[in-house]
Amino acid sequence: MGVNMENKVVAKFTVFVNKKMISSFHLMENTSIVIGRGNEATYQIKSSALSRRHCQILSTPQGVFVNDCGSLNGTYVNYAQIKKPTPLQTNDQIQLGPITFRVETFVKYHTTQHQHHQHVVKAPTIPPTSLSANALVPIADDEARPTQHMQDFSPLTPVIPSGKCLACQSEVSAKDIRSQMGVFKGNEIYCINCFSKGAGNFPTIAGFRIVKKLGSGGMGDVYEAIQLSMQRPVAFKLMRGLENASEQQVLRFFREARTGGKLHHPNIVSFIDAGKMEKACYIAMELVSGTNVRSVLEARGPIDYREVMRIAYYVGKALDYAYSKFTVVHRDVKPENILIDTDNVVKLTDFGLAKNLEEAGLSGITKSQTGVGTLFYMSPEQIADARFADQRADVYSLGISMYEMITNEKPFFATQMMPLVNKIRYSEPRPIQEIIPDVPDNVCNIIAKSMSKEPDDRYQTSGEMIKVIKQYVQEEL
Repeated sequence: MGVNMENKVVAKFTVFVNKKMISSFHLMENTSIVIGRGNEATYQIKSSALSRRHCQILSTPQGVFVNDCGSLNGTYVNYAQIKKPTPLQTNDQIQLGPITFRVETFVKYHTTQHQHHQHVVKAPTIPPTSLSANALVPIADDEARPTQHMQDFSPLTPVIPSGKCLACQSEVSAKDIRSQMGVFKGNEIYCINCFSKGAGNFPTIAGFRIVKKLGSGGMGDVYEAIQLSMQRPVAFKLMRGLENASEQQVLRFFREARTGGKLHHPNIVSFIDAGKMEKACYIAMELVSGTNVRSVLEARGPIDYREVMRIAYYVGKALDYAYSKFTVVHRDVKPENILIDTDNVVKLTDFGLAKNLEEAGLSGITKSQTGVGTLFYMSPEQIADARFADQRADVYSLGISMYEMITNEKPFFATQMMPLVNKIRYSEPRPIQEIIPDVPDNVCNIIAKSMSKEPDDRYQTSGEMIKVIKQYVQEEL
């Protein structure tokens, strides 16, 4: 006897973009559909408003539900953002930015007995194969990134335009610019060939043509530039106050270049070139297309603790590589220096304060009582004497960064230097679970150990720390 497919259809969804209907689809009994812009989505819509895996629609014995998959922009039902699996009924609307899914259900919910004169619908159990907001991310042994990720940060990256090259009038798409075949600044767009040949009014320093300013750091300004010899984009760091630079500043600058030039790791921003032209010192680095953790916190608030564990794991891998291979410590781990590219690969940047322990005693660059780094993230021993900042200081700074990523609060804060120093040395931070109650004890314990006042009480190496993080993630999968 044939199967009656009509009895297997439990809901119909009509899809609208900016109120214009574009398609419709059916949900079958005991199945699910993942909506997103990535190739892993079963219903794919190429829209920057969507995450790669944005939300999931499920048919269960209890009814039809929608669940957010840890998307960056959120999933809304009837204009209210959902935080857990939410039941759907006829005429409900799922809103994902400009995209709307109108629901028509063909089944009734199985409800429990009346409680307080209301029907209570039990939320479904999300299948373990789905990447829900409560999923943990598997960590790969030999990759720079996991095979899956929880949060999509790409909407925080700058919008890339498209248009015609102002020099040759050839079409330059956003894809061309992303693939390093074109550049833009404001309304100016050039193909890489014309730009490299001198089109437009852009300065050139030592074979690098400056496109636009990206930001400022502790030692200088950072620009997007094109290395003319290779026709490739770079992050070009130009030392601030070059005309009055002291010998010590120049030595520190070139030490950064030498240190960065040694480090070749998928979770570390690579160095390309360094030099001095007249009074200008510069370093050219890998240009990372993406965002940094500070921008994520400012735009979105606290980061899910599971994603924090993923980020910390790969930052730890970068630190462990730098120390185990070259006895180099970073000494400036903070959210601003943790980058997340458009493929969700975590990269640690700015080894500008890195210290080679084998050279520190000979160089004379780091003086007693000289605090370098960002004070909020500095360990007590680094504040007292930067020469004592070994790899355990990086463990501490990573722990402080994890605390802030999860809570969006600094564990120690004051507006004046000495009160802040005293808090770092003598005060205990507010417990994480008082701010974000659902963070597990194990996660809090990992962070607390990393932030111990005494270096001997912390994880003794970044490698030790990432082993604990990996073990936690594997146990929770």
